[in-house]
Amino acid sequence: MIATSFCTGCYGTKHRSETVVGYGRQALEMSTGKTIAFASSFANDKIIQSTANDFMQRTMDEPKAPIPPLDELLRRCAAAAPEPWYPSDFARETGCDRDSLYRPINDLRMNGLIAITNHVDGKGQGYVVTEEGEQVLRDPKRLAQLHDGQIPKPAPARQREELPQLEPANWARAKAAREIFHSPEPPRVTSVLLLINVAVFVAGIILAAYQGIPVSQVLAGTDYQIQWQTGSADGYSIIQGQWWRLLTCCFVHIGLLHLVFNVYSLYVIGPLVERMWGHALFLVLYLVSGIGGSVFMLLENPIGGGAGASTALWGLLGSMAAWWILNRNVLPREFSRAFGSNVLVIIVLNLFITFSFAGISKGGHLGGGTIGFLATFALDRIRFGTARQRVLAVLALIGLFVVPFTFLDRERLRHLVYQFDPRIEQRDVNRVNQTLVPNVGRILDRAYSVRAETDKIIQQEPAARNEDEWKRARESVAGLRKDIDHESKRLEEMTPFRNPRVEMVRVTAIRLLEAWSNELQQVEAILRAGDQTTEQQKRELREREKTRQEEMERWDKFFER
Repeated sequence: MIATSFCTGCYGTKHRSETVVGYGRQALEMSTGKTIAFASSFANDKIIQSTANDFMQRTMDEPKAPIPPLDELLRRCAAAAPEPWYPSDFARETGCDRDSLYRPINDLRMNGLIAITNHVDGKGQGYVVTEEGEQVLRDPKRLAQLHDGQIPKPAPARQREELPQLEPANWARAKAAREIFHSPEPPRVTSVLLLINVAVFVAGIILAAYQGIPVSQVLAGTDYQIQWQTGSADGYSIIQGQWWRLLTCCFVHIGLLHLVFNVYSLYVIGPLVERMWGHALFLVLYLVSGIGGSVFMLLENPIGGGAGASTALWGLLGSMAAWWILNRNVLPREFSRAFGSNVLVIIVLNLFITFSFAGISKGGHLGGGTIGFLATFALDRIRFGTARQRVLAVLALIGLFVVPFTFLDRERLRHLVYQFDPRIEQRDVNRVNQTLVPNVGRILDRAYSVRAETDKIIQQEPAARNEDEWKRARESVAGLRKDIDHESKRLEEMTPFRNPRVEMVRVTAIRLLEAWSNELQQVEAILRAGDQTTEQQKRELREREKTRQEEMERWDKFFER
């Protein structure tokens, strides 16, 4: 434990006259705990002795307030935070003898309950409550002992380390830093972020079940279509202008295990970092780190892209490291060393994981961590800086958000996408031949079959019509339309293909399915009208049938040899 060099009553040569007038005052207590009384050495000086006698006579004649108990002095000291508490101010306010305060204050200080701060002219020595003193204030039993004049049993020496002496400008920072670890404020933003991450994953499961995709694939993280539909990012999507995926990918996870790891990490470190900066600034830090990390993730792998909250989580880790650098001198030394060591261990462990396992985005992790580290210095100025510094800090935050995008303009990304995988065109062709064309072909076969049956029914004479047959036809048409609309929507949400010809196949398939859906909608209306079918409805059906035939001709041209 590092003891302070001077205690109450030590004023030095500059304040010797004040000490002489005090006469019986204890003074100049060194860190060894020994007290040196020096007032009597001036007794032979008649002028000084006369001044002292006059002062003592006035003191005896004037009524003085009683000396407050030790617990009240400790409470007064705590109430003055973040500024020091000055006994001279207290003596003037209450009317008690200032000299009578020195012994109880000395008892509090020597037992590690308060610590001295820098001397201030006109006020004298100030005091702040130590961690040990705060523990006594929170313990009714020990506080009662203090009220009775009994000093509670001190904690081990390693827990009684006095706070470092601070300049007045650092008092607010010291108070804010210490309150982080005792604040009862609930982490509201962290809770909301946790719910969003879980909700997006559950939405992916529901979406997979609706589309007939095995839920096991979503839990294992092997169904990339569901990940893309819920917001994952990749170079293709960004090229098409879907910049919002840089944010949404921070809430999408590749499998249940990925979700559990990230949600648990956010649950552990999120509340602490939120107390460091407050709700609003914490949210800014999380989003800026997440989006910036997503940019670096795509620069590293523009084809595969990725998803996950880890880019934002790395930003929180970087912020913890920067916060410790900014506040290490206002924290108790042992605590500061322990906190810094813990943060370092966490970062080193995560670096090991990042570089040891395949499939982890090194660019996303390091990019998010770097942006979070740099953003912390701007957040610090917003919280503790002057008005001008706050404006500059806001501009710096905006810069941290914008600068990564200068590396990710559309043409540069397009070049990276094409250069990264020269075989991508063949992959697109295979994807169309293996999935898109067969799916559309099966729907077309059903559509022609249903259409032939409905034509026969519609052309029947009214006397020969069977109501059950017409009902089954309407249900068949409605079911087919539903399947066509579902497949059309799936094709619309599909990532656009790089190869222009392959992309045209996708677009033509969407238009063909829409034409079939419109035609079947009119067929269903005629089946419902029955004998009440008008000539206008029949003409509308012929026009829609013609449009469908034109789209069919465009579709067939892709497969002509």
